Amino acid sequence: MSISDDDEHFAERFAYELATVLLAGATGADERAYG
Repeated sequence: MSISDDDEHFAERFAYELATVLLAGATGADERAYG
């Protein structure tokens, strides 16, 4: 049994969600600063 596939999937999903949160936060900050 190998868990490498699950670990890779988890890492990709975590990175994607983290990037989405960071982008949303940066967008929100820009809207507050320039809005």
